[in-house]
Formats: sequence, C-alpha cells, structure tokens
Amino acid sequence: KELEVSQICLKFNRAFLAESHPSGPEIAEAVSEYITMQEDNPWFADASLRVGKQWQSLGRTQQALQSYRMAMNDAPFEARLYSAEALREAGQYTNALKWGERALAAAGEKEEHYAYVFLANLYYEAATSHKTPSAAKDEYLRMAMERYVKALDIDSDCFAAANGVGMVFARRGKSEIA
Repeated sequence: KELEVSQICLKFNRAFLAESHPSGPEIAEAVSEYITMQEDNPWFADASLRVGKQWQSLGRTQQALQSYRMAMNDAPFEARLYSAEALREAGQYTNALKWGERALAAAGEKEEHYAYVFLANLYYEAATSHKTPSAAKDEYLRMAMERYVKALDIDSDCFAAANGVGMVFARRGKSEIA
C-alpha cells in the first residue's frame, strides 16, 4: 500500500512539474498524467482538482466543474471553492455564490476564515458587476459586509476583511467611515 501511495505521489509531482516547467508548461503531458491518476485512483482528489484547474485555465468551465465534482467526496471544501472560482471567472455570479456558500458550509476550522473572506469578496464582486441586476446589488453588498465581519470575528487582524469592510462602506457612499 505504501509503495502504491509513493507511486501516486511521484506521478502527481511529475505532472505538477511538467505543468510548471520553466521553459513553458507542458500542459498536455501534465493533464495526461492527472487524468490517468484520476481514472486509476478516483479517491486521489488532488488529480481531479488539477485537471479541473487546467480546464479552468482554458476557459472550459463545464469540464472544470465536472473534474471538481469528482473530488467532492475526498476534498469537499477545495472542490466547492474551486467550483465557485470557475463560475466566478465565467461571470456566472449567482451559481458562483451558491458554490461559495457550499464551500463555507464544508470548511473545516482551519479553512473557515479563508472561506469567509473568499465569499465576502465574491459577494462584493457580484455587487459591482454590470451583469448583476440592480435589485440584487444592495443585497450582495449586505452579504459581503456580513461575511467580512464574520472573518474579522475569527481574526481581528485580518487586513483583507478590514479592507473589504472599507470597500463596502465606500461603495455605499460612506467614504468618511471607510
């Protein structure tokens, strides 16, 4: 069993190195390795997450989401978070927010703070997007503020959350408070 795990780690590392090769990424080689690992070891979530990231970098949102779905059982927080990020990049804010909320629900104690900041930033971005209906913008700003405050409750020194609170105040025309 240890030998099998070592072989999987070696394959993963080789694929990761190919992906980030200094003379240019060897994406095809990396993706091929990841897909082989994904098929041979469906429980190895990192391979599915990396395949998803590659699809995402190519703008293939649906394929990325399919790969993230394969990792849901073994990496629930990361798979949901990456799904939210892929949908955000595609400008699908309503679905991105749903997946962001799911990521927060799946977050462990060490991930919770990051999840709140990520989700707050996502709500803020959705509120400021031209794609968002005017009726939803104020609600999204309220949700962003709520998530920033919860992040500050966890870590009162969080610069990103404090800055986010200021951005929400500024967006609402209260620059003196911001």
